[in-house]
Amino acid sequence: MHYRWLIIDGNNLIHRDRALFRVGRGNLDAARDELVRQLDHLVGELADRITVVFDGKAGSSGMTRPPSAVEVIFSPANLTADSVIERMVWDIP
Repeated sequence: MHYRWLIIDGNNLIHRDRALFRVGRGNLDAARDELVRQLDHLVGELADRITVVFDGKAGSSGMTRPPSAVEVIFSPANLTADSVIERMVWDIP
């Protein structure tokens, strides 16, 4: 099945995948980066567009993410990723 747009709650997926969860216990930014890396090659194959929404903000390590076809969004402090995703879905034309 091919989707037009796939929106993923990144933290939920990290907690559901054993390998990502193990990485995330020690370094959440590394788990996030690995998830995005794994999804990157699926853009075009699984969906035309993939967006991953994470709770909170990007890490404070000062590192920048490598270029990716996956759109990465961090929820603002006053909203959860679930709330951001809900708003995104409601705004789809």
